[in-house]
Amino acid sequence: MENIKILALSGSLRRNSYNTTAITALQRLAPSHVDITIGSIGELPLFDPDRFVQRFI
Repeated sequence: MENIKILALSGSLRRNSYNTTAITALQRLAPSHVDITIGSIGELPLFDPDRFVQRFI
């Protein structure tokens, strides 16, 4: 069977968020052929489509 690679991102920056806890549990419980990497949104720039559109109106 081919390995499956998944990048999991939590929508919260809180250290003890429920989303991050669920992703961590998923990583531990995943079958051996599934590789789950936990990424961070902390370094991503914020995007607000409402503000983006308003600048060009």
